[in-house]
Amino acid sequence: FLGLLWADGHVHQKGYQNSVSLSMVKTDALDLEKLFNKIGKFGKYERQRLNKDGTKFGRKSITYVCSSKPLVNFLIRMDYKNKSTLSPTKILQHIPAHLHNYFWHGLLDGDGCIYVLKRRYCAKLNFWGSISQDWSSLIKCFSDFDIIPKHTTYSRKAKNGKIHNSSTLYL
Repeated sequence: FLGLLWADGHVHQKGYQNSVSLSMVKTDALDLEKLFNKIGKFGKYERQRLNKDGTKFGRKSITYVCSSKPLVNFLIRMDYKNKSTLSPTKILQHIPAHLHNYFWHGLLDGDGCIYVLKRRYCAKLNFWGSISQDWSSLIKCFSDFDIIPKHTTYSRKAKNGKIHNSSTLYL
């Protein structure tokens, strides 16, 4: 949960409003619903994105929301408000080392992918983040297995003219 929250979650703290939210496609959300029910009291709402002309866009999604000031304060201390640039060092210090693989699994599920290249008989594992993402904790994880990942940054122009910047750590 903490890795998935690092990838795709949002921590909201404004005045008396303290909440944690996580959105995902409906099929994935339903697979994880039992997990959310074990963690705490999450409300949920379903959404279907629409284009400007009102036609459906993408797949249905579900957002889970938990209002908890202690949880929000803890996650802020663990850098969840700055997760787009920082490495998850603080939260990993609170997770026993033998359970770190679950954090990385959650991160991969939210911000990663595995490509299987059948023509070359190989696979590629990618973790994606902002262009200024600090990958040091993940690099250390790989180095513990004598694996040296590669890092690349991307800039591309969207159809609306905005520039999208990102980075990836991959094997």
